[in-house]
Amino acid sequence: MKTFKQYLSESVQPGNYVALDAPDLDHVWGTFGIKPPKSGSSPPRGDYHCTLIYSKDTSLCPEDSLQKLNSVGINYPILAGVSSFNVFDDGEKAALVAKLNSVTLHKLHDVCRGIGMKHSYPEFNPHITLRYGMKPDEAHAYAEYLNGNPVPSDGFHFSVALDNLRSETINEDYV
Repeated sequence: MKTFKQYLSESVQPGNYVALDAPDLDHVWGTFGIKPPKSGSSPPRGDYHCTLIYSKDTSLCPEDSLQKLNSVGINYPILAGVSSFNVFDDGEKAALVAKLNSVTLHKLHDVCRGIGMKHSYPEFNPHITLRYGMKPDEAHAYAEYLNGNPVPSDGFHFSVALDNLRSETINEDYV
């Protein structure tokens, strides 16, 4: 099974990211009464996370990033609700994600930007990847099925607790 670093190194340019660790979400399939998808792979245990910043600019220093962010005084755990399931699709491969609804995550993203970190995407979409490297049709079918299940009165399928801020440089040397 590929690690998140291996997946990124094969699918995008090297870069840097800042993320919060998320609980393993392998239970999602059983919770919704379905078998895991046949295509793609789930993140390995312990590698589920919510990315706050992903920058294709490799000048971000992981140690400096963590020091700056930790000085802000983040209170853990950060609770986020899974509001929907979406697909990030490049036409050949797709990722099935659990979209997170949390004002705190948006504030942390803004803090990252405010201390000079760059984000290489036009929008910040807080999420946890459930499966990557999927066939697009299968990913969209799973998202449709998962979103078709009733949502409790709080508007979330379930909540997750995020903690342990991490920052890493991703390149062929896995620095």
